[in-house]
Amino acid sequence: MTAAQLPVMVREPAEVREEHTVTRVTTLDGLRKAEDIIVRGFPLEEYQPLEAGTVFPAGVPGQDFFGKDGEGACLTMADAHVGGVYWVATLPEHRSKGVGRALMHAVLRHFHDRPVTLTASRSGKPLYDKLGFTTLGDADWWR
Repeated sequence: MTAAQLPVMVREPAEVREEHTVTRVTTLDGLRKAEDIIVRGFPLEEYQPLEAGTVFPAGVPGQDFFGKDGEGACLTMADAHVGGVYWVATLPEHRSKGVGRALMHAVLRHFHDRPVTLTASRSGKPLYDKLGFTTLGDADWWR
């Protein structure tokens, strides 16, 4: 196993522009597509080839997925006080085209009334900085 130190970040509620190209996933088929995008976008080799439902089972309380045109997807978790963002993934052929930013705008509007937390990858941190997230500290992630 190897460890990576990744920044834990938070953004307090604030205005964000509306995003019409991202949808909240509401069907099992949509969940499976989002799961596939996340597994291929990171990539999570240990789950390939993907067996649907292995990484993200359906029906987890507080869990939502957002997707953008088969190009990117992310997972969110929420309670009444805070929103969490996980696995913001863009497929390689769609990177640097605003997919991650669109996903995050939709998620931030979804959590309009509460703080949002995430653990940033090295490649994602510049976007989160621009969106108003601040670093609280670092977390060790083991793989």
